[in-house]
Amino acid sequence: MFSAQSLVKFSFLSVLFSAATMAGEVESRIVNGTVVDVNRYASFASLFYDSLEYDGGYYSGASCGATILDVDHVLTAAHCVEELGSLALFLVVVPQLQDENDYPFGNIQRHRVAKIFYPDNFSNSSSTLFPNDIAILKLETSMNIDSVNDVIRRPQNEVYRNASETFFAVGHGNTRSGFDSESQLQETPLTYISNTQCANVFSAGNYLSSKQICFDGDFSQSSQLKNSTCQGDSGGPVYWENNGVMMQVGVTSFGPNICGDPNWAVTSVFTEITDYAGWIDSVLAGNETAKVTVTEQMRLDYMNGDTGSVDDTGSSGNNEEAPMSFGSSSGGGAVGLWLLMCYLLHACLTRVWQSIFSLKRSKV
Repeated sequence: MFSAQSLVKFSFLSVLFSAATMAGEVESRIVNGTVVDVNRYASFASLFYDSLEYDGGYYSGASCGATILDVDHVLTAAHCVEELGSLALFLVVVPQLQDENDYPFGNIQRHRVAKIFYPDNFSNSSSTLFPNDIAILKLETSMNIDSVNDVIRRPQNEVYRNASETFFAVGHGNTRSGFDSESQLQETPLTYISNTQCANVFSAGNYLSSKQICFDGDFSQSSQLKNSTCQGDSGGPVYWENNGVMMQVGVTSFGPNICGDPNWAVTSVFTEITDYAGWIDSVLAGNETAKVTVTEQMRLDYMNGDTGSVDDTGSSGNNEEAPMSFGSSSGGGAVGLWLLMCYLLHACLTRVWQSIFSLKRSKV
């Protein structure tokens, strides 16, 4: 179990993600999904937080999705990992997780994060539609995967930008806003929407860039919602099915507050990875400077009471909006009374963090 001291630090920070997700007007989100074998998407990975090796503590809900670049690196969204503070010490990557309930004690791999990279010009701001929302995590230990077949396949160009193409979002996120009824990995088909159409949906649409790609989803009579991603899916992939080969084209970034809201013409906006090919390759080659570096000694120091060991050197300067980062799905681990006390603060937290992001409804 957590010590009283470490728990109030760790679990409270975890609650910040959950509370902020519920408070915002914009969120990341799988709705109307179906269970899918993770081997179909072998490059999929999940982000969690735990201190299992130190005091047995863990937070059971995946905070974000990710994808495998190589045995030592995963791709995710910058808003999932920017300004984590001491929480970065306990960030772990779980590759190829079929059942979320297998974390943390099932037959899974867990790899701690050693370095966090994201572009200098990332802005965690709704007023500019979260530009350059992409990040890479370098792991302390290599994943036991097929280094050829279990990594993402990246398209060389953007020929997929067509409504006739087939796309799938994948994740362990909520199945509707604020609710998760399924622990198995989910997929849902999405429909490409042009950037011109997409920009017309958002009041800040003039900030939508060619480095972002938008999708709508089919309406389900049973759920009364459109296909969409949901809380906990941030940082995860949207795949383009190209002649039977799944190629990742985007990283989940943001969308309307209500997952799959049928009144919106866009359900999900992704960071388009073709535009970051050079940066991704530069990180993998070791040519970029990490925004955050984590060591085992830093974790030990933190557990012994040194809370100032982690510094995010890449702050976007939008601290007041950092809690809008989408992420945590519902869940909790060995947390006890201190976490309950944190949850009692939820009403206050949501008032403090109420989002100012306004979206313009589009008739569909």
